[in-house]
Amino acid sequence: MSVVILIRVVGIGIILVIALLAIPAAISKQFTHNMKTMMVTSTIIAMVLTVAGLFLSYALDLASGATIVLVLGTAFFVSSSLKSRF
Repeated sequence: MSVVILIRVVGIGIILVIALLAIPAAISKQFTHNMKTMMVTSTIIAMVLTVAGLFLSYALDLASGATIVLVLGTAFFVSSSLKSRF
């Protein structure tokens, strides 16, 4: 149900929908194992990174979907490297 709603709302494509569903959950899974905390953290991460991606796409005149996915991917790799160091 959420995939269908996201495709309708975002209107970009299936790659953006999958990235918005998977990457914030993967980031929050690195820092918590409680399901309720992970859901709240994942939602906040998704909102912040989506707004950051939209801002960058507007400022740099890039495609919004691709920029959001790049911001999400960058955040995942940064969080993974921070997790392995600490």
